[in-house]
Amino acid sequence: MIKKFAISFLILTLLGCSSANGDSEISYEEVYKSIKKISKDHNPLLDYISISNVDNYELSKIDELEYRLSFRFTIENITDNELSLKYIGYVPEQLKSYFLARETFEAYDVTLKPGQKMDSSFGVLVLNPNKLGKTAREFLDEYGERLYMHFIINGENYYYELIIK
Repeated sequence: MIKKFAISFLILTLLGCSSANGDSEISYEEVYKSIKKISKDHNPLLDYISISNVDNYELSKIDELEYRLSFRFTIENITDNELSLKYIGYVPEQLKSYFLARETFEAYDVTLKPGQKMDSSFGVLVLNPNKLGKTAREFLDEYGERLYMHFIINGENYYYELIIK
């Protein structure tokens, strides 16, 4: 189990390190607008997968300016069919000064069998929360750390707001 998690962590961390802006057909703005249009009562994405709450959240101090943020969430295929899945998570515009190393997190072309789970783990450098500008600080205080997720499942687009903390 630990070995499986370590391998998944390594693969997804390496995938998450690449820049997705050139690979994604949908921009941050389109993802953000699509998320805001989703009904609070029903998100069609959740007909195909379940997404666990973020766990293994850790914000550890590196020095006076930088912290390391790491977190994990689990995706599960809740259908009776195989799903071809990939996703990209965008940092909210207001938090771009907070996330120092990258603005996207992603996983490419995974096939999930019915009932199969996939752990997604990421680590990133962030600015000391006490050093943030007014806009980022207010957003972080009001909404917390989050990603705007664009999922592609069997060629169809779906959206989700992942609350990290």
